[in-house]
Amino acid sequence: MTDTTERPWLDTTLSPRERAVALVAAMTLEQKIRQLHGNMETIDIHQDYSGLDAEEMEQLAAQIRVERHVIADEDLGIPRMRITNGPVGVGMGDGTPSPPATALPMTIGVAASFDLELAYAYGDLIGKECVHLGQHVLEGPGLCLHRTPIGGRNFEYFSEDPYLTGVMGVQVTKAIQANNVIAMAKH
Repeated sequence: MTDTTERPWLDTTLSPRERAVALVAAMTLEQKIRQLHGNMETIDIHQDYSGLDAEEMEQLAAQIRVERHVIADEDLGIPRMRITNGPVGVGMGDGTPSPPATALPMTIGVAASFDLELAYAYGDLIGKECVHLGQHVLEGPGLCLHRTPIGGRNFEYFSEDPYLTGVMGVQVTKAIQANNVIAMAKH
């Protein structure tokens, strides 16, 4: 038997929909759940750590590894999917330490240019760096609107204008995805 006979979702002659249906039908509930969330270990943010001394805090911090990915499933032939944050360039990605990347200007500067080619170039740089760093998904661009001037995350967003945010966000998204990277608009 060939691999595609046992695992028809790997048969590239089938349509993407046929492949997806075959894969989901073959998955156990546990396999489906593993594919729906990342693999990053976290600490219990509700626990009181105030009683720890410096050495204990250092040991606790050493346990936290940045692993922003969806784990591979070799039985199903699903590769590991690496995820990176990045509404203003490639940010904390899958790996410790975080991979080096270009510190890009805030997207409000891109929007203020009203230049769709600039927005595309901005996204293209992000997409190329994702590929270079082996990342598959970029959490960005940020498409929230500026509602108050003191919004703590306004640097991630294009504008207070929904139309301008939309057209610039589309250009950045298209450019990222032209590099075969999944752009995941947020928040």
